[in-house]
Amino acid sequence: MLKRNETVLWRELDGEAVLLDAAAGCTYHLNRVGTLIWNLLDGRHTAGEIASAICEAFEVEQEQALHDMQRLVDELRQQQLLQSDERYGLAADRAWVDELRQQQLLQSDGPIAQTPGEADGHENGT
Repeated sequence: MLKRNETVLWRELDGEAVLLDAAAGCTYHLNRVGTLIWNLLDGRHTAGEIASAICEAFEVEQEQALHDMQRLVDELRQQQLLQSDERYGLAADRAWVDELRQQQLLQSDGPIAQTPGEADGHENGT
């Protein structure tokens, strides 16, 4: 399972998270959807469980929740703000991808579609 990089400092203010990667000297701002995802990236929740929480909190369809979650996770990975659970290593990342493929939201070459907008949960600020 994926989880937050423990070296990243963060605070939640008014329902939105501010992340600080001190090593890179960058800050990141997450909207409410992104903050919910960030909170659940604790190494104990599956992609399906996180998507269900998004659906419940924001009244969106499961497919949209999984798609938006994958977009944010991809960005967090790219910025090295996530780590795999050390007990499982790369197998955890593969399990995450396999779960998204089972939901038919991820093809072998990447996401099916990308929809711009705030629903992806990420606003990058440096």
